[in-house]
Amino acid sequence: MQPFKDMDLGMVLSANIQKMVAKVDSFKNEEIMANDLEILASNLYEEFRIEPVEITDEEFDKRHIEQAKIKKRIDPFFRDYYGKEYAEVDGIIMVFYFPFAHEYKKEDIYSISDANYADILATIKHMGSTYERTPRSYKDMKEEDLRNTLLAALNGTYLGGAVGEAFRNNGKTDICIEEKNRAAFVAECKMWTGQKAIADALKQLDSYLTWRDCKTALIYFVRKKDFLAILQTAEEALRALPEMRQVQILDKNEFKCCMISTQNPGQQIQVRVILFNMYAKE
Repeated sequence: MQPFKDMDLGMVLSANIQKMVAKVDSFKNEEIMANDLEILASNLYEEFRIEPVEITDEEFDKRHIEQAKIKKRIDPFFRDYYGKEYAEVDGIIMVFYFPFAHEYKKEDIYSISDANYADILATIKHMGSTYERTPRSYKDMKEEDLRNTLLAALNGTYLGGAVGEAFRNNGKTDICIEEKNRAAFVAECKMWTGQKAIADALKQLDSYLTWRDCKTALIYFVRKKDFLAILQTAEEALRALPEMRQVQILDKNEFKCCMISTQNPGQQIQVRVILFNMYAKE
């Protein structure tokens, strides 16, 4: 990028304002009335603020001056006479080099990357397929033990970066993988006890999130019969939540959800809800 050449600052600011207005217009009246306006404004500021370009001192050894032909704009009064808008004249070209620094991808500043999110979810689903293929091998494991097997699988990729019982905001989350920007993937693991518990589980998950954390997962270990019926009740429970904005079925046992955070008002959270069938006959 060449500042002041590749992009016009006015156009960038105008586009950013339009995006911010669209985000505000997307809020429902009840969401605005139920949340602190100062917190909403703070979240909008963090999401839409533009990182400044930092221009440092000139590097004099790269300065270049030479004589050359340059284009000179002809006075409009004489253009009909010359038959053109510009004329080539003798001149001097001077080039000055000022280094600059700028953070191009703002989303990388405050949230876990999409690539890492997809990779983490793929690892969890791969481990879950192992549970489902051999449920009897895991039938005596409790929730914490199963969580630890997921952590072991994740640490094969993240080299110890995946931790359990990690303090995050208002409590200790089951799985936490933090990026360098201090944003984290946060997940909760639960034994399936019924659809009524989903709302509490998502509320608990939300309580662990900071304003940087917006990509999460809720993982259920299901040891009851009739798994397909349980998936149906889980979908119904997710769609019934007032803070839920989107529920998309990616696979029979996996739901891609978008919900409004009550912990960080105005922030949208991506939640992947995954249920693993671990029913084993005695």
